[in-house]
Amino acid sequence: MKKIDDFLSELVQGSTHIISSPKTIEDLQKRGIEFQTKTPKTEGQFLDELFEQRRKASSKFIQ
Repeated sequence: MKKIDDFLSELVQGSTHIISSPKTIEDLQKRGIEFQTKTPKTEGQFLDELFEQRRKASSKFIQ
């Protein structure tokens, strides 16, 4: 188990995302590998962030 954890840690060092099939992740979790997952953003949250970015960019042109 320790070898798998060390191996995965080496592979993902500096990574922000891991893409895998749900089955693979489930199998690794059963072996004791922990994954940090983020709650997906809602459509409203995504749009709010997008509009805020556009607003900031537009403000630079106005001033």
